[in-house]
Amino acid sequence: MKDLKWDGIGHSRLASLTEAEFDALLGPILNDETLSILSPLSLYPDIPDAKHWARHLKNWGEPDPEDYSIVGMAIGLNSWHQSETATDIRWARVLSMVLAAKVIFQPEMKHLVDEIVGYPDVGDLRKVRPSIRAMEQSFGAPELQAEATQQGSWTENFWTQSKRETECYLLPRNIVSSADHSEISRQIISCYRALAKHFNDQESYVVADARLDASFGIAFYMIQLLATMIHGRSGSRLEGRIILRTMAECHIVLSYLKEIDADATWAQYRNYGTGQAKLAFLKIVDLDSKDLPSFVKKDDLEELANEDRWLEFVDIDLGSWAKMSLRDMSERAKKKDIYDKYYGWASGYVHGHWSAVRDTVFDLCGNPLHRFHRIPGPPRINMADATPDAVKLTNLTLDLVNALYPSFKPRIKIS
Repeated sequence: MKDLKWDGIGHSRLASLTEAEFDALLGPILNDETLSILSPLSLYPDIPDAKHWARHLKNWGEPDPEDYSIVGMAIGLNSWHQSETATDIRWARVLSMVLAAKVIFQPEMKHLVDEIVGYPDVGDLRKVRPSIRAMEQSFGAPELQAEATQQGSWTENFWTQSKRETECYLLPRNIVSSADHSEISRQIISCYRALAKHFNDQESYVVADARLDASFGIAFYMIQLLATMIHGRSGSRLEGRIILRTMAECHIVLSYLKEIDADATWAQYRNYGTGQAKLAFLKIVDLDSKDLPSFVKKDDLEELANEDRWLEFVDIDLGSWAKMSLRDMSERAKKKDIYDKYYGWASGYVHGHWSAVRDTVFDLCGNPLHRFHRIPGPPRINMADATPDAVKLTNLTLDLVNALYPSFKPRIKIS
């Protein structure tokens, strides 16, 4: 053994050894008990050091397909790179590099050498294991890259063969029990009627009262969004996240309007919306009926654009109506907590961000031999229920109406 040159552990290095060198190096594990554990290696006849294992494994050339489950279990145990078994494997590489004098330690670091050589019986493992992982990751990158290039076909063949010869299986989903929101539905109707009465009780001598209409209008809109979530049973589905995102934006906008509470700002909010109706109308006014989008009517857009003043006198603003982002509005209105909790993540579902797509349409294959790839799953109807959050945002919006036009007491309760 003393004449054996060894510069680290790796299949390509084992493959380059002579039979005598291989048997001398791995002698301690070349016994019947250990070789029976290594029998799944026979599943992969193209491993770089196959010529050596063919001499020692009794089942070489006659692999047992059941052994794929053993390989899968081994990979699964080590998929998380900080697991105990993964750390043990990384230690083997670190130890080989230390013994090959590939790493030079200063005298004051002798305790680290002792901990590596004596692993896992020397030192505090809560510190030793992280040190091993950091060391293994920090050195040898060029060598690892060169070895990976050299073994590229073998690595690709391993994963290709493993996926071809084994089946996918789905990891169990977290089952979320469907809540009964029938009582909320009754409260929504009652609250809507009470809010309508409170709106009618407000005396306004202005034909277009931007403050009154926006305050109550956004609150009515919130209640209708909540009703859509309840009646469509969408709180635990994709559309529940989209609805919640809209509700968060509406609440922040009304909070900002209340914080500023200036006639010009209320008018700015209203005029911007009217201008958007005009812009949409102008984009479709000359389209043939067969080319019109089905979700909107040309006459409806024209009526909305002409409601406050003739369409020709309505300005179109292509920017933000408040000249600031919603995040800035939330900070100005002291509603940044609402923005952080309900807007950011829910926006991903509106924009089709990858994380939202992944969460909605894919399940994870639980077969480690398939590298935990994604599988299209059935429609998600058991996501965490967004209804409690929607109720909370609705009640917070009703609080704003109460502050702007006292006194409105009804709220929606959820058990």
